[in-house]
Amino acid sequence: MQSSLNSSLELSQVSCLNEADGHTVRDLLKGGSGKWLESDCDEQLLLHLPFNQQSKIRALRLRTSPAHLGSAPARLKLFVNRPTLGFDDAEAEGATQEVELTEAQVKGEDAIELKFVKFQNVNVLSVFVVDNMGGEGEDVTRIDGLDILGVAREGTDMSQLSKGEDDHEH
Repeated sequence: MQSSLNSSLELSQVSCLNEADGHTVRDLLKGGSGKWLESDCDEQLLLHLPFNQQSKIRALRLRTSPAHLGSAPARLKLFVNRPTLGFDDAEAEGATQEVELTEAQVKGEDAIELKFVKFQNVNVLSVFVVDNMGGEGEDVTRIDGLDILGVAREGTDMSQLSKGEDDHEH
């Protein structure tokens, strides 16, 4: 069952690099009319979306209003459990998954299906918007809706996860 994981996000820890002051990722996630995410000085955005428990992510659904399709994201690079990722790293490093978006996906009609095996134990999902549909002339990216689809791993006690040293007899 794919359900929205947005309620499992740790909203106080959610962040976005290069967001415009009046249109932030937190505004977007809170929803309501007049709430969207917009980039500030160029088309790139880097969202860090931490969960309050480990999650399995199956898909993303994003939406940019039809009047702003030139500002819709065109390419995404998704990273798992990289909370300190910056723009330079996001551009240079291989992503967990890269996605070229279709018009139906940016209108919210089709979900962006993820390689489920690579998104099993997600504590933080980082979404790098590489560019937008408008190309060179469009220097603002806009996202009107974002829904993370999957399942939370109920009862995951993070303190019980070992680093490997404790499991070995010496």
